[in-house]
Amino acid sequence: MAHEFTDAGGEVTPFLRKEVKTWAELADLVVFSSDTLRTQAEQVYQIDHRKTRRIYLCPAPKKKTAQNAEKVLRRYGLEGGYIFTLGWAARHKRVQTIIEGFSQFRKDTNRYVPLVIAGPATKDLPTNDLFGLVPNRDVFALGYVEDDEVPALYQNASVVVTASVSEAGL
Repeated sequence: MAHEFTDAGGEVTPFLRKEVKTWAELADLVVFSSDTLRTQAEQVYQIDHRKTRRIYLCPAPKKKTAQNAEKVLRRYGLEGGYIFTLGWAARHKRVQTIIEGFSQFRKDTNRYVPLVIAGPATKDLPTNDLFGLVPNRDVFALGYVEDDEVPALYQNASVVVTASVSEAGL
């Protein structure tokens, strides 16, 4: 079940929430990607806790091999030590907020560390709205990445960030 307790749907948000409640009532099992989403949805939609499960979206690494990590980094032209965010580039995921915050971090600290953004639709981020950052130097928008590449991207990041209120539990 996709649960976004946001106003991402704009004026149709109340309708979407009603639909989500209906589908949750009809479902035998409702699955969430985080404990925060699970708890929030149980409260908002009055779902019995025994009817819900949390399954993380990031697959467990099959093998932690340096060779696989090197291959993944080479494929995307990366070196370790970047700031990483993984997720769909929808408005409510606030990818632009991450880019803007990263730009401000760079100005405030005068440190060079690249930002790596991965996930569906991230490859199509507008390059004219990067707050002075240069694509493929300061910001790497990878697009969809294979499940077996995700652990290597996490393992080689210095920092992992999210600006999505629902995933972060803020």
